[in-house]
Amino acid sequence: RPEVRAKRTTPGTDDTRVYDKVQWTALKAELDSASHYEGVTTIAVKIRGTNALAGSAENKFNLIAIRKLPVYENGSWSAPQLTEDIAPFFAYVIKSVGHTDHQIGLEEMEELHDLWSARGDSFSAVFDNKTTLFEALKKVLAVGYAEPTLDYGQIIPVRDGPRTAFEHMYQPDNMVGELERDIKLFDPDEPDGIEVEYFDPQTWKPATVLCTLPGDLGQAPKKVRAFGITDKTKAWRFGMRQRRIQRYRRTRYTFKTEMDGLNSRYLSYCALADDIPGYSQTGRVLAVNGRVITLDADLEWGTGTHFLALRKPDGTLSGLYTATPTDSANIVTIGSNLNFSPTLDGSMEPPLYMFGEAERWSHPALITDIKPSGTERVSMTAVNYDERVYVDDDNGPA
Repeated sequence: RPEVRAKRTTPGTDDTRVYDKVQWTALKAELDSASHYEGVTTIAVKIRGTNALAGSAENKFNLIAIRKLPVYENGSWSAPQLTEDIAPFFAYVIKSVGHTDHQIGLEEMEELHDLWSARGDSFSAVFDNKTTLFEALKKVLAVGYAEPTLDYGQIIPVRDGPRTAFEHMYQPDNMVGELERDIKLFDPDEPDGIEVEYFDPQTWKPATVLCTLPGDLGQAPKKVRAFGITDKTKAWRFGMRQRRIQRYRRTRYTFKTEMDGLNSRYLSYCALADDIPGYSQTGRVLAVNGRVITLDADLEWGTGTHFLALRKPDGTLSGLYTATPTDSANIVTIGSNLNFSPTLDGSMEPPLYMFGEAERWSHPALITDIKPSGTERVSMTAVNYDERVYVDDDNGPA
């Protein structure tokens, strides 16, 4: 039964010609309340305040919460569990807008989940402002040095990490036009460090850490925010990765192919070559007899170890093979057996090759952009690969 409280606001009078004004001030009743809200986590808190609380603090309430999410492991989803891992939240963000497993690169996500878990990489942040799906995914994956990409209708996470095996080769025989190189020279006005802002869980305030390389003064650093990072060491690694990218990735490659370029994906690790003397020598394979390879041009030998790489029919790179000269200038012997069977009967394009000294046989690069033009041309953009970018991924600040 409800209880109502009302208060007369006009002076009391016995005159029947005067109306009393009554204000309804309260209503009390016992109602059945919901104990569960679909998709919402609730918390009940009892707070007692005193006059000792400052006015700026009495309305603040802080909470350390860990979301329960299913984890994709061994090809299936687990029951929801407490987790701050990157991969489960990556999948949760995609599904929260209505997508399903079919729109997620589950195989790539699971592979990266194992790597992130082994490294201790996690995402600890709250989205309290409106943003787009892709912008949210970029922030989630950035703490794991990865980015979201679209590939045949799926959102796939791609991590920028150390590489050991080339995926494809692009050289004058399968390029349309020339390989163009744009080298960014050092500018005295460019930032001489990275200042990373992260959230300190001890003080509940933003904190900063300066990331510099030998020779940096750190007087004009670039300021970046490590959204989702709450550890000083992780924030330092995040900043050092960006600083090393600034220092060591300064060459941009652009070239065109026919349809070959569609073999690669974002951040594919590829070997590039041009016809500048002193670098890679390229051409086509004429014959293969065991480990003896006959090429379509005479080779020029330098000092030290020489490598030979071949292109398989599917466009992937085969090798590297240690090459030694023979009595014929266009015939070499390789140090191990080929891992594919070349087709040289004219029914398809013969294998292409790249040859040169150990440090100059190719331009190692990471593909950053692939733009098809009709059904005959593909424009490619890449940046130079440099293993020094990843040196501090497991180090800590001094």
